[in-house]
Amino acid sequence: MICNRELDTLLAQEITRRLGTSAGPEPSLDALRSVLHVLKGSASMAGYHDLSLVVTQLGQRLRLGEEGIVRDAVRLLRTVAERLECGTPPFDTKWPEPPPSLLPSVVSADQRGDYLNVMQDRLRELDAIISSGFGDHDQLSNAGRSIHSMKAIAAAVGDDTTAWYCHHLEARLRRPNDAKGGAAEVFVELSNHRATLLRMLESPGDAFDMLHSMVPGGRNRRTTPPPFKRSEPPGARSTLGPYTARSSTLPPPEEVDTEADATIRIPTATLEQFFDQVERLDILSDQLSGTSGDARRVARVLRDLRHEFLEVQTTLGPPRPWTSSARTLERFAHAIDLLSNLALTADGVEQGCRRGAELIRSEWHTTRRQLGRLRRTTLTRVLSRCERAIYRYAEAEGKRVQVETVGGDWSVERSLAERLIEPLLQIAKNAVSHGIELPQKRQQLGKPAAGQLRLIAERQGEWLRLVVEDDGCGVDLERVRVRAVEQGLLNDTEAASLGENELLNLLFVPGLSTRADAGIMAGRGVGLDLAQDIVRRLGGGIRFSVRENGGVRVTLELPQELGLLDVVWLDVAGSRLAVPVTFTGSLYTNDPDSHAIPLAGCIGLEVPRRPSLVLDLVIPGLRPLGISIDGLGAFEEVFVRPLPPLLANAGPYAGAVLEGDGQLCLVLDAPLVAARAWIYTQ
Repeated sequence: MICNRELDTLLAQEITRRLGTSAGPEPSLDALRSVLHVLKGSASMAGYHDLSLVVTQLGQRLRLGEEGIVRDAVRLLRTVAERLECGTPPFDTKWPEPPPSLLPSVVSADQRGDYLNVMQDRLRELDAIISSGFGDHDQLSNAGRSIHSMKAIAAAVGDDTTAWYCHHLEARLRRPNDAKGGAAEVFVELSNHRATLLRMLESPGDAFDMLHSMVPGGRNRRTTPPPFKRSEPPGARSTLGPYTARSSTLPPPEEVDTEADATIRIPTATLEQFFDQVERLDILSDQLSGTSGDARRVARVLRDLRHEFLEVQTTLGPPRPWTSSARTLERFAHAIDLLSNLALTADGVEQGCRRGAELIRSEWHTTRRQLGRLRRTTLTRVLSRCERAIYRYAEAEGKRVQVETVGGDWSVERSLAERLIEPLLQIAKNAVSHGIELPQKRQQLGKPAAGQLRLIAERQGEWLRLVVEDDGCGVDLERVRVRAVEQGLLNDTEAASLGENELLNLLFVPGLSTRADAGIMAGRGVGLDLAQDIVRRLGGGIRFSVRENGGVRVTLELPQELGLLDVVWLDVAGSRLAVPVTFTGSLYTNDPDSHAIPLAGCIGLEVPRRPSLVLDLVIPGLRPLGISIDGLGAFEEVFVRPLPPLLANAGPYAGAVLEGDGQLCLVLDAPLVAARAWIYTQ
């Protein structure tokens, strides 16, 4: 927390000037609104993020005309002024106790179902991290990323109290040594925090009562009821545990759209599971095709044996009843007949398996096409959710924005649409926090008081392009250069040699932020890294560019069909790997002057000999990077499956492909390979 004594005094004097002292008359409603407006931005600037959140919530309750809110707000703010004047923080509470007058947020009914589903996914991620180890640095870092993601999602739908809890929890995970037991103690605490987050989603009022009751002395500062009714149905509780069905997170019956009776709501996770099972039909078809080929070969061998037996029978001549070989020759003839029957049976098996494989493949194509229609939706919902979130972000920052959306009618897979929301939210939040200036500053610069922010969706062949652009102050490249040196990412010489694209790509480095302090909205240096990680796992890329007329443009490019990807197969040190075609460039011979970096070394394999070929990796915003490989295979459209967390963290891999013979082959994450190649040369 930034403790600026002079700023504290100014804040206290401003509150007293506008509201007066407790001995004076009750201030007017306009005076209260004025002080709340001033405090919202000033509190964040001073590092008092809890005060900023309480002030924002007081303003919302004031607009709703809650009974007694003027009296309660004036009393609270006068107490805050007295504490600031004495040089103490605005509140005497310490997280996880909620500050005075902070009430549970209520998510609107039209967003609650989707919100709870996404938050449940994040809780499952947290469960996997908790159950996977003992709290080393990487596990705490992964937990912090999940919590940061939950914070952004909660803030986007107006659940400011959950965002508040996640903000402080993220800070604790980033400073594990502050705890008595160090990182191990913080990791053990994660289970308790996970339970608290679950309760805040299930029943926010009960969660706040629990947090207040944990304070020594049992003080309870929640003196007024929540301004809204609870969003869960009477007499029922939603269950958001890690193994519960998602249907329990739907909005209450009285809040469901009247058209819901005409449709069946299927959770996206269930649909994806069904789609995954359908994909196995393709594997079964390949297996039947393999069995058909085996039967064909067996039939050929049986016929060859029959011909050999017939030749031997002709050589021996007809059986002679008066000799002892008559019985043997009869058995020999019977074996020839048996071989003929077995060959005919093998032919039947071959034809049956071939017809079965063709039928299964035909049904697979039909079912996949029909299921694909169920999986599709338009981008309208994605863009509208981001638009609402941007207005909330701007309000929390004391800024004004005008949002324009383009291309919402484009159709994409439903699961892809859902996974796009989070990176778009992270980028939009970054634009509001770092790019869009305060209204007064914009007017001084000759700009409209409200910043302009555009969300654009467009197609390019089989690829989807999403653009987030603003007319803010842009990126202070020199500040990025300085921060990179301060955090030990580069030395002075390396930093000085970087051009614009390289500096912009540094914004994706975890922990690098141009803000001096970390607020609830931004400052951790995690959001853009999360956005890039999600887009990479979808098989795409993300890049920054500076607009000529000011502001920043962030472009996301990724395949429209989630899971289906065009790849080229590579032979690397005896392993077979795939890389997305979109990241590949020229192919040429690995001569001594090529200075190519061995791909095997970048992924932790031994390099027994000099690879014969070089393939250029083309990463947006960077120069082509030559990696050496042993051989280049076929180009193929494959279905990429997600990797389990342990395997995903083991190397630069974006997913896996399950081939017809059951072999699992890995798909390279080209940008991560490029990052490792850069390290490999050091």
